[in-house]
Amino acid sequence: MTNKREPSERSIAPCAELTILGTTDVHGHVLAYDYLADHARSGIGFAHAAHLIEDIRTAKPNVLLFDNGDFLQGTPLSERSLGEGNRGLSENPVIKAMNQLKYDAVALGNHDFTFSENSLSELPLALDAPLLCANLLHSANHPNAGNPILQPWQLLDRTVCDHEGEIHPIRIGVIGFGPSEAETWELSRLPTGTSIISVAEAAHRELPKLKSAGADIVIALCHEGLSEADGHVDTQSAPMQLAAMDGIDAVFAGHVHQAFPSPGPQVTGLDREKGTAHGTPVAMAGHLGALVGMIHLELQRDPDGNWAVTNGTAELLSTPRTVTPPALATEIRAAVGSSHDATRTALATPIAESPIRLHSYLSLVSPDAPLQLVADAQRVIAREILGSLPDTPNLPLLSAVTPYRAGGLAGPQNYIDFPAGMITRRNILELYQFPNCLSILETTGAQLRDWLGEAAEIFSPHSNVERDAPLHNPNVPSYHFDVVDGLTYEFDIINGALANLSFNRRPVADSDRFLVATNSFRAGSLVKSGLKLVYQDHRMIRDLIDEALRTARISPAAEPRPTWKLSAPRGHTRTFLSAPPDRIGDVSLAGKSITPIGPADDGFWRYRLTVL
Repeated sequence: MTNKREPSERSIAPCAELTILGTTDVHGHVLAYDYLADHARSGIGFAHAAHLIEDIRTAKPNVLLFDNGDFLQGTPLSERSLGEGNRGLSENPVIKAMNQLKYDAVALGNHDFTFSENSLSELPLALDAPLLCANLLHSANHPNAGNPILQPWQLLDRTVCDHEGEIHPIRIGVIGFGPSEAETWELSRLPTGTSIISVAEAAHRELPKLKSAGADIVIALCHEGLSEADGHVDTQSAPMQLAAMDGIDAVFAGHVHQAFPSPGPQVTGLDREKGTAHGTPVAMAGHLGALVGMIHLELQRDPDGNWAVTNGTAELLSTPRTVTPPALATEIRAAVGSSHDATRTALATPIAESPIRLHSYLSLVSPDAPLQLVADAQRVIAREILGSLPDTPNLPLLSAVTPYRAGGLAGPQNYIDFPAGMITRRNILELYQFPNCLSILETTGAQLRDWLGEAAEIFSPHSNVERDAPLHNPNVPSYHFDVVDGLTYEFDIINGALANLSFNRRPVADSDRFLVATNSFRAGSLVKSGLKLVYQDHRMIRDLIDEALRTARISPAAEPRPTWKLSAPRGHTRTFLSAPPDRIGDVSLAGKSITPIGPADDGFWRYRLTVL
């Protein structure tokens, strides 16, 4: 927002338009580049979003820019810098890009402290914009118990140019919220003495303070989403609650990687055309910087100098795919160019050799080699850890893994696939791209049965008389489908149930006890549901895979262990989606026939699975 004239003292009620831009869930994508595929990828990242931002700042007089969280983690470019302890966050390519874009304020997302709890103290110093989170608090045993760890809100003293070209002062309040479930998801990353309260509770605590400080208008940055599924919007979601509160004039949502405004069925409280919830404009700009949210507020100033919102709308802008780079985008590229080149070189480093091709095209149809490799790495390292711990119960050790790259919303390119031969660091990232750490839990047979029962929800139950019904529930993402290696079990796809859960060819009893190696993200919810945390490691699982491969403690297996299988009467058919046949090649499964049917939506192909 720029000043061209001195603030006006005129008594006529001025009117102005405020344009608010918002990014969310960019996840470390500074440049439009896919580091796993090692080629350019158009239409994403801070550098491409800079095109839109610069154009709008040039075209409009009153523009603010915010980010709604999960900006730091997500690409080798951003994470490589985070792993180098001697480099401050101010040198991180993401922070460099955000500082060049000149954000007015930034909200904290759950992945912004994924690598280190020190991020909560370092990020506010590295960012030129205030970092906000009103619902992350010091817990009862801390001297500042009950107070926010970060700034809950910021009052921005700005000026606006009215429709007559005159300049006026305005005080804009911005308040930030992280996701309430972060305490569960980031079990190993939150500092000791930390608690998280709901977005609504934090808003009711902090909004009166922000208004009392003199805010004319209030913008909420909320790292939670509207959570649309099958046209259903959770009317009790945090963004909907914020939009209904008196004193909040605009809401940016995120976290769920979905878009709003968006087409869909009518929902009480939502206006999809205007982009409002309960009359308040709401923008949710997808992820990776492919979209920028834009909220328009029409303002009017009363004779006492106070501004009020008279109307508000929201829309989404698509990041340009092929454009001549303006100055701002060029500056960002120049600032991170050396880090980009160094990242590509590091990813090409050889680690080990694989005698087989590794791919995940059938991860949701049968056990596969990539998941078994991850399970083996977790088990090897967990066994070494347990051997050094005193008083560790002598129990069977299982290993739970999840197929993260199995198509889904990320599209038909979202699969693991690398040939037999040299395994590089890039391939390790293909195997395990998330920066989760290793957790070791103690569980009972009953808890395992519940755990795998939830995994079974990815399969849609259908009667045996139905032909070619979909195998998978499209509303259950692949990362909910945990595979517990070391057991054997079946998924009854007629009734949608877990069956024949066994260990060493013996049925698992509810009272049986096991240890299980899993990831820190999953461990949070499992501990909350009653499993016991035995040990929490602070090394990332992908580094453990790297270590285990380099030292030849694990190697890819030509035939994955028959941990689980689909159960249905002979002749039963189902359909599922995967990549096109020219990418998958010849596939075969014991007891099953797989044949391609034809192209499906969004570049996928449909396949028929027949039980033999």
